[in-house]
Amino acid sequence: MMIEYLVTVSGSSRVVAVRQDGDRLHVAMGGVEYSVLLEPRLGSTHFTLRLGHHVMPVVIRAVGDERLVGIGAEQYRLHVERRLPIARRDVAAGVGAPREVLAPMPGLVVAVEAAGGDVVEPGRVLVILEAMKMQSEIRAPCPGRITAVRVRAGQEVMGGAVLAVIEPTG
Repeated sequence: MMIEYLVTVSGSSRVVAVRQDGDRLHVAMGGVEYSVLLEPRLGSTHFTLRLGHHVMPVVIRAVGDERLVGIGAEQYRLHVERRLPIARRDVAAGVGAPREVLAPMPGLVVAVEAAGGDVVEPGRVLVILEAMKMQSEIRAPCPGRITAVRVRAGQEVMGGAVLAVIEPTG
């Protein structure tokens, strides 16, 4: 399933759809789909980007709600928002609609503190994510039951990756 993001660079926005397939990312924008391999190099910020026969160093850093991306000698400041279909937003607001808990940035999963079937309260730590040598506690946004945990300790994740799914109870 492709996840859509609204990516804004220098005041210009475009919709970018991303699907992860093992180590590969399939990225669609402007009617063209690219198959990309993003290999970790150093910590959770430095990668090697492989696009066809092109190989480039990439650095991705989170600064607030923006991403600073360096590809080769080029530097970009991106604002990235996950897009949800309107119907899904309406459903997600209701009790009982599953809620995906997303990684706010690319990083390394240091620990998974919840398991499928756990009943959680808002604020309970579900996953600990490390990015740029800082650990972030990813917490439950609502009361409910964990229906799926999609990551494991030691796994690298992209920003926007689904970490867990909660079925709200109240």
